[in-house]
Amino acid sequence: MINMQLLHSIGRWTGLVGFIAALIGAGIACTQDPMTQQMVWVDRGGNVLEKIGDPQVIITGTILSPDQKVVAVRGRNIADGNDDIWVYMLENNGRKMQKTFHSSNERQPAWAPDGKSLIYFSYRNGPANMYKITENGKEEEFLILPHETYAPSWSSDGKYIVYHLHNQEDKEHDNRDLWYINPEERKPMQFTDTPAFKEAMPQFSPNGKYVAYVADETGTWEAYVKAFPAGDKPFKISSNGGAYPRWSGTGDEIFFWEGNALMAASVNTEGDFSMETPQKLFTGEQVGMGPRPVGGFNTIYEVAPDGQRFIVVQNSLQPRQ
Repeated sequence: MINMQLLHSIGRWTGLVGFIAALIGAGIACTQDPMTQQMVWVDRGGNVLEKIGDPQVIITGTILSPDQKVVAVRGRNIADGNDDIWVYMLENNGRKMQKTFHSSNERQPAWAPDGKSLIYFSYRNGPANMYKITENGKEEEFLILPHETYAPSWSSDGKYIVYHLHNQEDKEHDNRDLWYINPEERKPMQFTDTPAFKEAMPQFSPNGKYVAYVADETGTWEAYVKAFPAGDKPFKISSNGGAYPRWSGTGDEIFFWEGNALMAASVNTEGDFSMETPQKLFTGEQVGMGPRPVGGFNTIYEVAPDGQRFIVVQNSLQPRQ
């Protein structure tokens, strides 16, 4: 039996009455502390299937390893702690292990295609730059530049890493463009050059022929796809706001968030890019993430390669206090 008087008493302090009541009405259990975040598997209909490991105060940057056995995240285990890279072992009841221990913050992990190392960004030497940790726990500098480098994405053949670079010296536009490197040579090459607006959060298609990303060219963040490495005009895939584009493992479907809803569309990436009309799968509120619209530079979901299941972070879209 749910004590609604207690629920409303809590709600006066947290502002979560409507959210919790909606979960109750939908038959979705929300048992963890609303001040923590919990990864769960959900299906295309928004049904919560199972939890993944223990909650943390913050979980973002969820990314499956190539063998689908491990999830890497940016995690904050205690409220006043640092952000570190953690991994959750899916075949061991979601047991979590901390991988970085620096006093700075580390975020946005990306697996190498062989699954033996992770790259991520850290503020440990000033600007956000890329570092690497190997399977034996050894950390090393990977790409150190004067400007900040975010959101790395590795091509499936291991030949390229695309990322977005934040030019902190651009006081007029606070510009962000997409760049890429060969991981052996590590010589930055520019992929987009748009001084008047920003691009961010790139993701390689599975065949490496296209990059999905977000840009604010229209004044609103929308999702786009552009041929790699020398594409012409990008293809706009969202029409009412777009965040965190992701591909299915076969590259025949693309996902993105429109407000609080996860959208999906069939696509063709073998020739000229084409896309069918996007369809809504479920909302963040429906799966326990919360009612706020999705956005920003910290991803809070991941797509299984078959496109039939998703990892989402519950409580990640709660009203800000």
